Amino acid sequence: MSNTTKSLIKSTLILGAAGVIVKIVGALYRIVLADFISLEGMSYYQQAFPVYSALLIISTVGLPIAISKLVSERVTTGDYKGAYAVFKTSRAFLVLVGVITSVAMFCLAGPITRLQALPGGQYSLMALAPALFFVSVMCAYRGYFQGLQNMKPTALSQIIEQFVKVGAGLALAYFLLKWTGRMELGAMGALLGISISEAAALLYTMGAYGRQKRQMTTDMMAAYKHRLSWAEVKPLLGKVLVLALPITVAGLVMPIVSFVDSVIIPRSLFSIGYADTAVRSMYGTLSGGVITIINLAAIVSQALQMSVVPAISEAIKLKDNERVRANVLHGIKFAFLEGVPVTAAFFIFASPIFSFLYPSSTPEQHALATGLLMTMCSVAVFLPFMQTMTGVLQGIGKQNLPPIALAVGAVVKVGLSLFLMSIPQINIYGAVIGTVMCYVIAAVMNYLYVRKYTGVRIKWGEHLLKPIAATAVMAAVAYLVYSLIAPYSNAVGVIVCAVVGLLVYFFMLVLVKAVNERELEQIRGGKKLTRVLKKIHVWR
Repeated sequence: MSNTTKSLIKSTLILGAAGVIVKIVGALYRIVLADFISLEGMSYYQQAFPVYSALLIISTVGLPIAISKLVSERVTTGDYKGAYAVFKTSRAFLVLVGVITSVAMFCLAGPITRLQALPGGQYSLMALAPALFFVSVMCAYRGYFQGLQNMKPTALSQIIEQFVKVGAGLALAYFLLKWTGRMELGAMGALLGISISEAAALLYTMGAYGRQKRQMTTDMMAAYKHRLSWAEVKPLLGKVLVLALPITVAGLVMPIVSFVDSVIIPRSLFSIGYADTAVRSMYGTLSGGVITIINLAAIVSQALQMSVVPAISEAIKLKDNERVRANVLHGIKFAFLEGVPVTAAFFIFASPIFSFLYPSSTPEQHALATGLLMTMCSVAVFLPFMQTMTGVLQGIGKQNLPPIALAVGAVVKVGLSLFLMSIPQINIYGAVIGTVMCYVIAAVMNYLYVRKYTGVRIKWGEHLLKPIAATAVMAAVAYLVYSLIAPYSNAVGVIVCAVVGLLVYFFMLVLVKAVNERELEQIRGGKKLTRVLKKIHVWR
């Protein structure tokens, strides 16, 4: 394996590990926050995020990738003057983007929340607006470091973001809610915590850049100090934008759909006769509760997606078609191995899981969340599968296809949601059904693309029937364990049945030969486990 390949894999692992930590901490934070400010209060918190996410895509998706690519190309040829020119041009542009997006979000907070038909949420948008500036500037530094194949500053800044957000966000939410008694101000405090966390992450990244500058050679420092003329800046900025624009447009699909959801869900519920408090409670239960739980299913698959990309890219470069095929099949297998049991758990244990994670929810919120989670549980299969197929397509150089699939699914979702939510008996369930269909369509389209360009097909018996068989036994044992413990403690029952279910599921995967010896040995501690299984004659 070449040094470049090792560096790439190391970089991917660093960012992947940071990404998993960030996702876990973020999900747990929202669960704890919901108990602080209530699910109704989470509706104010969630109002801001679709707008924030859409504006954030402008600076966080395409531009860092473009910067890292251009910096990397120049550093490889020893053109440090060109590398610093790319960085300084991009940083100036991102400062401008950050100012414009932050000011726009702050000034338009009132009109946006009126469009969403949920007044009071303007405080949330205003509190989150400064974060847009801090993140935009930080993206220039992250792109520069990634161009140098130095992923540690990016990974550490992401972790700093999360832990500062948890500390500052929960503290501000608690004190503002206790001081004023107003849920919208509690949500505002939590979002101020995000702005503070992004400022802290930016300061860390700038410090890392300062330390790197002190280690520059004389030639590198001379290149850095070179002042750029507009004649030099203009073509560089053009190159950055040409590279960044397609990726940015593709990344805007789901944030725009989330924003549309934040508009059509409340308005549709108002139109069929629900009062303001009920709409807040229903929207908060879905966006702040159920979707947070569903997103937990995507954490492992996102790490899998990140590992699939370099593995397949390397096989493509080596023109090893057999290896490409093997990596695609492994991706499909592990997407189903993860998704099938999680779907079953969400469906069977929807009520206990929600009670365990959101003990302060009202009986009405609990009943609604249980129904929504059972309706939406299949996303736990289709989302990991879609993400894995996206990773495969990125690995084979077809990165423009997944956004098309997602866009088609999003259009169907919006149309279906609007139609179904106009029916009083379906109400907010229409939005959930629309979301399920979005991921079904995107997953199927991505799979068809993968099949077309790699020739790989799902092995239904190997990939689906074996996980289903293992899941059936797991579910039966877990349900029995929960039934015995739940009368005494729901929390203990959920924890114990989750641990027992995981062990039973793993044992059944080995028993039905859904996982082979070689695959098991590739995970941490797998070789020791293989020896144990051989001793008890599970494997020979």
